[in-house]
Amino acid sequence: MLHGVREHPYLSLLLLLLQIMFIASIAYVTIYYQVGILNTVQEIIVPLQNANYDAQSIEQGQEFMAQIAGIYQSYQSLIHQVVLLAVWWLGLFLALNGGIWIVSQIILNPEKISWKKAIVKPWLHYVIAAVVLLGPFLLVLYFILTMMIRAQIDPQQFGEWLTYLLYSFGILYYLLINAFAAINAASLQELGRHFLQTAFTKIHWTVIVLIINSALLAAGGYLIYYYMEVKPVFALMMTASIVFIIFVVITRLYWIACLHELTKKLPDHEKSNS
Repeated sequence: MLHGVREHPYLSLLLLLLQIMFIASIAYVTIYYQVGILNTVQEIIVPLQNANYDAQSIEQGQEFMAQIAGIYQSYQSLIHQVVLLAVWWLGLFLALNGGIWIVSQIILNPEKISWKKAIVKPWLHYVIAAVVLLGPFLLVLYFILTMMIRAQIDPQQFGEWLTYLLYSFGILYYLLINAFAAINAASLQELGRHFLQTAFTKIHWTVIVLIINSALLAAGGYLIYYYMEVKPVFALMMTASIVFIIFVVITRLYWIACLHELTKKLPDHEKSNS
């Protein structure tokens, strides 16, 4: 890993810049649409709170609500904003995050290969892996949330379901980073073989690498928390943020390098059978 960083100093710098761009873009898009979504929700809630719920006065001809058309427009605007937020998230995930994984693979690859093998094929593998693993999860998530909203589940049970979904996302994330570590495979068949080996067959080794990376990221995250909440110092908080981003880059390179080593150590009969 260190050899690859020394051999590709400009690519390593590009990787760091891409990571900063990805985090900053996700944060900006999320905050931008979150503000709009919250304002639109208020435009829906306030008229509903001020509506006339007196059955007797409604029978006498008074309006239940004078702004029904406005509420419907706000509801349509809310859906539009949520869809745009999801599209931006997906676009950044496929473009910037995909670029981050591809550049990481190039840095760790000692062989000089064509741009098609270095960029185009890995990116296609990245997109396919993301669609295959992330697509079903998002569909299930959509149907579960829709079902819970229609069934008017109480907030406590709703929170329990969200906790289960969070655990499920942790498992999904583990599967995604196993697949992304193999996007430089020569074919989809080889990608699948590497994915199965690192995610399941050799999970005892893979989890050790994951624990090491998680500990390093947790330490970096704690530094940000400490200088933001415990001992607020803006300069140190920014420094801690930069350190955390460097940790993210290092842990990804370490993850890919370790998983490549795991797949290199497959028995010869397994390689021939694949």
